[in-house]
Order: sequence, then C-alpha cells, then structure tokens
Amino acid sequence: MLALYLPVAAIILGISVLQVANGILVTVLPIALTEAGYSIQAFSAVATAHSLSFLLGCVLSTRIIGAVGHIRAFAAYAAATSVTALSFTIAPDPALWMALRLITGFCSAGLFTVAESWLNEMTPNAHRGRVFSVYTIVQKVALVGGQFVLLFTGGPVVLGLFMIASAFYSMSLIPVAMNRATTPSIAAIRTLPLRQLYRIAPAAVIGCVSSGLINSAVASIGPIWGLQTGLSVGLAGAIPAMAQVGNLLAQWPLGRLSDRIDRRQVMLASSVVTILVSLTLGLLRPESDWLLAVLFGLWGAASISTYGICVAHANDFAPRGTAVALSSSLLLCWGVGACMGPLIASAVMGSIGPDGLFLYGAAIATVTAIFTAWRMTRRPARPAEEREPFVNRPATSPIASELAARREAGE
Repeated sequence: MLALYLPVAAIILGISVLQVANGILVTVLPIALTEAGYSIQAFSAVATAHSLSFLLGCVLSTRIIGAVGHIRAFAAYAAATSVTALSFTIAPDPALWMALRLITGFCSAGLFTVAESWLNEMTPNAHRGRVFSVYTIVQKVALVGGQFVLLFTGGPVVLGLFMIASAFYSMSLIPVAMNRATTPSIAAIRTLPLRQLYRIAPAAVIGCVSSGLINSAVASIGPIWGLQTGLSVGLAGAIPAMAQVGNLLAQWPLGRLSDRIDRRQVMLASSVVTILVSLTLGLLRPESDWLLAVLFGLWGAASISTYGICVAHANDFAPRGTAVALSSSLLLCWGVGACMGPLIASAVMGSIGPDGLFLYGAAIATVTAIFTAWRMTRRPARPAEEREPFVNRPATSPIASELAARREAGE
C-alpha cells in the first residue's frame, strides 16, 4: 500500500511546492511595480500576459508533454519558471515583466498538466475521491501560504522574495524527478464548439466567463487597491490570500448544498453575496483590519467558489461521453475572462479611482445574477437523484477534468 501511494504523494508534494512560488509572485509583483511608480494600467498588462499564456499553455502543453515525456517536460518547465522568477530582479519594468509573465503562465499550465495527468494515471480507482480531495486542498493551502508572504515578513518587497520563489520552483522538481512510477501516455485535450457548449448549460458558460472576469481582476489588482486605499504593504499583499481562505472554507459546503437544490440557486446566491460585499468594499472602505479580512473571506467564498459549481451544473446536463470535453471547454471560458478582467478593471479604476475595482466586480456579478435568475425560469433543474455528486474541479489544467470524471466513476 505504501509503494502504491508514495508516487502519488510525490506528485502532490511537487505541485504544492510549486504553488507556494506561484503565491509569492502573485502577491509580490503588483506591490513591487506599484512601489516603483508605475500605473495600475501597466500592471494590468502584466497580469493579462500571464493569463493569456496560461490559456495557451492549457491548449498546447499536452502536445509538448507527449513529444518529450512527463519528467523532461516538468524539468524544463520548472527550470524556466525558476530562471524567470530570478529575472524579475533585473528591473521593475512593465515590458520586461510582461515577457516574463508570458513564460511563467505557459510553464505553469504545463506543470499542472504534467502533475494532473500523472495523478490521473497512478491513482487507484477505489481511492480517487480521497486522492483528488487531498490534492485540491493541499495545493490550495500551499498557494495561500505563498500569498501571505508579505504579511509574514511585514513588507516591503525585497529582492530576496524573488529568490525564494525561484528556489521553490526549483524544489518542485525534486519529488517529481525522484518518482520511479511509469510515465503515462497523454492525449490532446478535447473541447466542444462554443455553440454546443452554450446549448448544454448557458448559465454555466456565463458563470465561468464572469468568474474569470472578476476573480482575475481582484487577485491581480487587489493588492494595488489596498495600497491606494491606505493599507499597509503586508495587509495589501494578503488580500488574495484572504479571499482564497474564504474559498477554501466554503467551496465544499456550497458544493454539497448544490447537490441538494438547484445549483443555479447557489450560483445566484453567490452572485448576490459578491455584489453586496463588493459594494461594501468599494463604497464604504471599512477601516478595521479584521472586518476587511472577514469581507475578503466572504468575497472569496462567494466569487471564487462559483467556478466549481458552474462546472458541476454543466456536467448535470452533459450528454454521455462529453463530460471531460465540457469541463475543459469551461476552463477555457474561464481563461478568456481571466485575460480580459485585469484590463477592464484597471480602465474603470483609471476613470473613477480605486473604488472602481469592486464596483466593476459588482457590475459583472449583477449581470451574472440576472442571467442566472432568467435561466432558472427557462429550464427546470436536473433532479437531485440524477446528478453526480459535486466535485471541486480546480482551474489548473484540462487534465483536472479527466481526473475528476474518473474519480466519479471510481466511486
């Protein structure tokens, strides 16, 4: 039994170490560029570069991995991200950082694709649920740990933080390279045409795009909003982490609730909570640090959790044999939203000030809520006994969809 699970544990450990580095960069980059005197529009272009290349990596990585193998691909991606993290220390220049984020985004998608395809192959069917749950939670906890870096250190941004991120990218290779398990085959991802995808689950498509639009903007620009509204560097940098903690605590309870009622009701309620919290943050600007932490936790619980419930809703209506392609297509929808979110939000903030970030989020969530409520009048929910139990599919790579689908079959 130990020999069976050691390779799985090695992959989970490797991706968790990787997530610490990702969390550090997500937190440090916006703070560093702002401290260097650049505008929020400049950083939004940097954030969009990462999302765009991540989207391309999701589409193309399976071909690269299939050509060179899992270990070689993981080693190349890890080495590239490690060198790139160090390269951020050359100068706080938006053009340079855009190029560097293009590399990290593509490589991150490749690293997740390698890890999740390996997990998909090595995990015994009888234990897929447990392994998939552990993987989802552990990698999210690691991400949060990296995002809290400035709160732990008290700020400000120093070059050593980029070196630490580089070290974690390098260390992620160790457990994977030491893995003696047979590398699996990997096929190109399967997707559905947009028209067919929309016919299957319109609310899920709009919900995934809107989730990308809102969450990418707050995750990337939230720390800048914090600095512009007078928060300390440490607290501003912790904004994405506080939201992720809320998501970590709420995702499974909301998912289980959606197993019992119309999932669109949960999606609608999440949108309403996102609207209320966003308006509170954008218009009232609470001064209490603890109240801010609670509000960002609520925001993450509602807004970030929406993606997983949208995918579950779509899979309730997926024709036989299309569940994996459907989930992969919804990930790409989320990625398209993530590419546009920082650019739109920064334009709004440039026009009306820092409050524009959360007023933008409230506006997107309002449109989503109205559309979801309208869809509830157009088609009844799938009966609870005909649905698959909720599975939290992370927005990491298309392979997660296949791993989750096989997890359902295994249980």
